[in-house]
Amino acid sequence: MKQHGNKVHSKQRVADEDLFQPVQLQSWFDERRARYWVVDRSRQEEQVRQGRRAIVRDAGEDSDAGDGLDSGSDGGGHMVDDQIIQDIEKWKADKQERRLHFSREVPAVEMDSWLQYTRWNEALSQSKHNMVETSRFARMPDPEEPKLERLLRAWKRIMERCLDTLEDIDHKDVLKWWASPKNEAASQRPFELPQSTKSMDKYSRVWEGFICYMMRTATGDWGEDSETGVEYTYAQWRCIQRIRRGLDSHEDIGGRQ
Repeated sequence: MKQHGNKVHSKQRVADEDLFQPVQLQSWFDERRARYWVVDRSRQEEQVRQGRRAIVRDAGEDSDAGDGLDSGSDGGGHMVDDQIIQDIEKWKADKQERRLHFSREVPAVEMDSWLQYTRWNEALSQSKHNMVETSRFARMPDPEEPKLERLLRAWKRIMERCLDTLEDIDHKDVLKWWASPKNEAASQRPFELPQSTKSMDKYSRVWEGFICYMMRTATGDWGEDSETGVEYTYAQWRCIQRIRRGLDSHEDIGGRQ
């Protein structure tokens, strides 16, 4: 960039602070998929200030119109509050619509092939699930949950065996079929492990939270309402019950020994 300024624009003797302007960049992706754009904080702050000035101006006009009439002044205050509430609700609705639009129109270069094929991002973006409530049920096992702790240890053993199997496979075509979301065509790139070893720990943590959530929220009897409102299919519910029975039988065997 400096060389371009020197050769094309004759900026050889211009100081860096006069030649360059610092900007803040933002990106939702890392490394090769990174797409950057400039964040204009001053413009955002100016929009916020304009909104505040408009609210104060409206409130002042309502107050002036109601001078000498207590009931009129009070009514003006309520009108301002109602307008603020309406603006907030409109902003929430617009934000949801923008989020749905971007989830549907994500550039192909920024989306995994599995998401392109399954369209999970569009379905999940419409979820009204309470994420705060979800995090409470997805926490790691408490000291009084030894069965859940054993289940996560079993999951880690399964994952380690899968990683060993993946490492032992040297046939690229097999790995390409694994990476493809379609049964009709193989992927152009083989299925590979992330370069960072920390990534697998993060992925495993997500699955561990998912397992904890299912075991805590699935009801004991089919058809009952769950504590969070989540609904499982009958096949999913039966699988969870089989896991629970397996944990119970293992505990009984350990107790008799």
